[in-house]
Amino acid sequence: MEGKKNLAQQKSKNLKSTVKQSLDNDKSPNGLDEKYIIIIFGLFYLVGTIGHILPLTKKIMFNLTPYVLLISSLVVYFYFESKQKEKFNVWVIGTYIFTFIAEAIGTNTGLLFGKYSYTNNLGFRLMNVPLVIGLNWVFIVLGSILIAKKAKKNIYITSLLAALITVLFDIILEPAAIKLQYWSWWQGKIPIYNYITWFILSGVIAYFYLKSEIKTKNKLPIYYLLIQVVFFAILLFFM
Repeated sequence: MEGKKNLAQQKSKNLKSTVKQSLDNDKSPNGLDEKYIIIIFGLFYLVGTIGHILPLTKKIMFNLTPYVLLISSLVVYFYFESKQKEKFNVWVIGTYIFTFIAEAIGTNTGLLFGKYSYTNNLGFRLMNVPLVIGLNWVFIVLGSILIAKKAKKNIYITSLLAALITVLFDIILEPAAIKLQYWSWWQGKIPIYNYITWFILSGVIAYFYLKSEIKTKNKLPIYYLLIQVVFFAILLFFM
């Protein structure tokens, strides 16, 4: 009888431990539940959406754009939890440099993407490339990778799926960005090879992430991507 009682107590302790661990896994490194961060992100971009549509606040929103992208990217970075954080840091830095160089070549030569140029709406520029744009691409591609991983395919198929998701995002982003005056294309036409190039670049980026075997349970990068999809889609149709 005593043995059954002890067994029941042990099972109760194990259950409590499992529940506590599950709750802890849903929290970000500073202890704040990830779902609250996602809700804050959603509200943040909802305000931005309305602000861009209303004529009285549109100019203010344009001025805030680079700061919003910077803060959003940094939040995603600091709340990204993984036992392979050092590998993740290397991947983030490498991806940022990689995309920046690609953008610098693109804006200054017309190669890779086509002839386009950035405006001042995305903040400080180096070699005609806004410094914040590469940071945003890092976490857009990261969100795409985490979605693609749910298919549980091999590294090559997952990389291709991530690249496809990134390009689908870019298809929505490009015309919206023109309306938002982030950048402009020569003769107002978006070349098809812009999407082909981004497919190749994001596929390479995804491959190196997967090759690094970075594991995480964080969902914030996925929601960051989805929130931006909704944000740009709404502005594309209502601005």
